[in-house]
Amino acid sequence: GAPPQRPPGAGPVDFDAGSVLAVKRDIFGEEHEAYRQRCRAFLRKHVVPSYAKFEMKGMVDPAVYARMAEEGYYLTLNLPKEHGGLGLQDWRYNAIVCEELENADCGGFFANLGNDMVLAYFTESC
Repeated sequence: GAPPQRPPGAGPVDFDAGSVLAVKRDIFGEEHEAYRQRCRAFLRKHVVPSYAKFEMKGMVDPAVYARMAEEGYYLTLNLPKEHGGLGLQDWRYNAIVCEELENADCGGFFANLGNDMVLAYFTESC
């Protein structure tokens, strides 16, 4: 069947978490914001249009996860460069991926599960 419609009066799906926080955050630098913009554009193009289908199916298309990894938003953030990752040791990038998924109303995508929890077991051997 078709995915359920959003309830009448529901807030906008596309919002910026930074605009709803009472406290101004100053923890992200220019490089983080550039990464955020790239991540947001990726999600709008490759995740948001199919997200309802993923929810209805109960799983994300593996090709989307693979593309996220290629682009540096899934499972590659903290991997050392010599092992094909981005070599980022700054967890703010992981936070950006989580925030952007939530901002796009795609919180059930659970990229953070792979990025923050599962990957830690694999990077111990690198």
